[in-house]
Amino acid sequence: MNSYQESFLDSLVFKINALIYYTIMSQDNLITLYSKEADEHVTTRKNKKKLANAPKITLSKFSKKLKKRVTFVETKKIFKKK
Repeated sequence: MNSYQESFLDSLVFKINALIYYTIMSQDNLITLYSKEADEHVTTRKNKKKLANAPKITLSKFSKKLKKRVTFVETKKIFKKK
């Protein structure tokens, strides 16, 4: 193998490892946010260490349905069926 093929294989291995990391990423820091106004669910991450004793999170995020910013409140996890 020449150096070009070796560098290509190294970059390919790096990309595969990154893909595996994101696929098996911990689900513990994922939270579901819900907006009553838009009747829409959004999934995001929450730092459990920094916000361990914090009350429910409220974030102002962009709603795809209403095409404007609305307030989302943290709820229980919802798993969507495919």
